[in-house]
Amino acid sequence: ATFAGTVNIGGNCELGANNINFADNGRARFGNSADLQVLHNGTDSQITNLTGALQFTQLQNDGNILFHNDDGSGGDTEYFRMDGGSETNVFSKPATFEGNITLAGGHSFANDGNGDLEISSGSSDDIIIISNGTLSIRTGGNNERLGFNSAGAATFQGDVTISRTGGNDAKLNLL
Repeated sequence: ATFAGTVNIGGNCELGANNINFADNGRARFGNSADLQVLHNGTDSQITNLTGALQFTQLQNDGNILFHNDDGSGGDTEYFRMDGGSETNVFSKPATFEGNITLAGGHSFANDGNGDLEISSGSSDDIIIISNGTLSIRTGGNNERLGFNSAGAATFQGDVTISRTGGNDAKLNLL
């Protein structure tokens, strides 16, 4: 059947295995004030929430929420996963952050986006790599105490104390 104008249904509407089709720019609206809207404009698809939080809840035990996108070869692939089994957020593809990354406890990690800084931790080594400029270790504001530049030179400011616990004396070789 075809209806023109508004159709009011005073109960549940069961469609079985059928679909509700909306033309381009036709919105599916939810809530008394149409606070949640789903739209396809012919080019892009949008989910718009006009009030409160937009919450995604996965109730499947150890279930995941997956975000897929085009893989550049005609298929799709996972880019991001909220893994309910391991309680982790997994970036399946490289991620670029426009600002600083703030870690729990107020610690931060920052990079200028040019790949000049790499911090990694392995089973036996923790590594900081700089490919441009100077790596500075600072105390109290902007007071550089120890610096290493990309040419390998080190600078020290203030007193330098070298000590070692154990049976051998500490040694400092200056070249």
